[in-house]
Amino acid sequence: MSKLGQLLVARGWITVQQLTRALKNQGVVGGRIGTCLLEMEALTEDLLLKGLAEQFGIAGASADNLRGIPEEVRSLLSPKLAVRCRAVPFQIVGGSLEVAMADARNLACQDEIAFATGKRVKVYVALEARLSPQERRVG
Repeated sequence: MSKLGQLLVARGWITVQQLTRALKNQGVVGGRIGTCLLEMEALTEDLLLKGLAEQFGIAGASADNLRGIPEEVRSLLSPKLAVRCRAVPFQIVGGSLEVAMADARNLACQDEIAFATGKRVKVYVALEARLSPQERRVG
């Protein structure tokens, strides 16, 4: 799996200079490189999500996917587990619960979500900013 910054540069979506600046910012304030690039306005949310989806090899959950989530879907996951796993359930399709996660590689959280909800889990990658409690209420 390639690093996100390298992937974004290879696609021509950001420059090496923008990546270098974002890495320096990340070293000072912390956080994820994608969030640093968004804060610098080096790329759009759509391109970042596309890059993350490519990096993880799974679909991305867009801002539209995370708007107007029915309460019966949202309530399947306890707020504590949702915050700890940085995950938002957003749709049920058949017997599967579609869940947006900031770290789609976290298999322990995926298993815990499946156990807690009693459903098969289909994971989508999402921007961490879109998974914050404030963002979910606004969207």
